[in-house]
Amino acid sequence: MPVVVFYGDAKFASNFPHQQVRRQIGLRALHVSLSEAYTSAMCPCSVGLDCIFTSNTKAADGDGVLLSDLSHDNAAASQAEPSSATEPRYRAHKSGGECPIAGKLRFMPKHTHVDKKTGKRTVCYDRDDLAALNLLINGRSWYDGHGRPQAFRWRKG
Repeated sequence: MPVVVFYGDAKFASNFPHQQVRRQIGLRALHVSLSEAYTSAMCPCSVGLDCIFTSNTKAADGDGVLLSDLSHDNAAASQAEPSSATEPRYRAHKSGGECPIAGKLRFMPKHTHVDKKTGKRTVCYDRDDLAALNLLINGRSWYDGHGRPQAFRWRKG
């Protein structure tokens, strides 16, 4: 069975040596470069639960579930340390509630954002963790022959 690596196209400034990593991956596996469009702005549940947990299932159509940034200024300490090397950038459903997909994944660090002013608790995830999961979802959809899920396609406007 071939090894396939889905890697974001990283079209942003970074100190990380993306080109060298891609070159090394290409020597050892099939490397698929994916556009990172909307991967940190849309929730993984945008594609539907069946697409994630059942092989060869096409992603749900629709614009998806938008995520919102949570302010660090009003936040109390979270439950877990963020996985990103930079300051944590937490995201949660704009409509509230926890993501039904990320909530089922044991490896996905969960955070609790507590607004100091209101005391409201919100389950959230690190932006980079969500983007990595979304890249995997996009890659799997491509690999299964379904193309890019609609929620992660470029929008005109």
